[in-house]
Amino acid sequence: MQLTAFKYKVYSLLLFAVSLYLYFDINYKYYYHFMEQYVLFLYKKSYFLDLLVLPGGFNEYMAEFIIQFFYYPSMVGMILSFLIMGITFLFIIFIKRCKLPVFLPFVFIPAIIFCIFPFESIAILTAIIMTFGIAWGYTLISHKWVRYTVGTLLIGIVYFLLAPAHFLLAVLILVYEWAPFSVKAALTGVLWILFCFLLPSMALRFLYVIPLREAYFSKFLFHPEQPVPFSFYLVWISFPVILFFTWLLRRQDFITGINRKKSIAEWGCLVMLSIIGIVYGKTTLHNAYKYDYYVRTGQWEQIVQQTSFGGIKDINALVYLNLALSYTG
Repeated sequence: MQLTAFKYKVYSLLLFAVSLYLYFDINYKYYYHFMEQYVLFLYKKSYFLDLLVLPGGFNEYMAEFIIQFFYYPSMVGMILSFLIMGITFLFIIFIKRCKLPVFLPFVFIPAIIFCIFPFESIAILTAIIMTFGIAWGYTLISHKWVRYTVGTLLIGIVYFLLAPAHFLLAVLILVYEWAPFSVKAALTGVLWILFCFLLPSMALRFLYVIPLREAYFSKFLFHPEQPVPFSFYLVWISFPVILFFTWLLRRQDFITGINRKKSIAEWGCLVMLSIIGIVYGKTTLHNAYKYDYYVRTGQWEQIVQQTSFGGIKDINALVYLNLALSYTG
């Protein structure tokens, strides 16, 4: 049976989606369930408006709404894999709109980075998926100057709603306009990038009384009192870097060609990465988060069984075991 490009992409995406689900369901469902307890989401207009007036506040509201479903640990894997696959699909669509070849191993890199460096909040995922949706809508505008005008307005709107995703949107617009090698389009894209850097300063001058870092990066994507993690930059930068290398290698056979041996090798590597991630991808406090869930749901026998099977590996397991034994005798 001949392996067509369509079948190759479908099989690869399905395999990747299953791998993502298993990875997060096995290693992080109790972690994100635990993080859900820190989020105080209110179904009130005043709460929505309080967030909306801050840079990236709308994105935080959407992320907090989704996080509420992490109350059920079984939902964690499904929601995270759905969000990441949504980003992957939109990334593929954007690459096609730029008339570039889709090389799936490249496309999967941002998702793999997130798996290696998971954030406490999913706000970064919601910001990226909405930004790619907006970028896709931008590419549907045929008239050049109308597109430029709308793009400028969108960058400003995205800053207020999804900051700092306006940087990503500006880069995506630049890549799309630069794909036909237009010098004017490239210069316009550079102006959009400069506009992105000016926006937070202008907002501080006329709208906000907040720290400079919150004006540029928003305070919702990571802990506001900790340094900006390197992984934060890595996730955002990965998209333009992938687009650059895709353009650079667009005529190479290993990018454009599809054959059975190559596909099997890629799938084998993906399976190997999935197995390694599932086996070694647990957080150091994985058991503590799991035992915390058992405590809050009154499953004391589960704690005793888990420690009997897996042993007591840290002080947290010992504390939870003593607590469970005090209830079970």
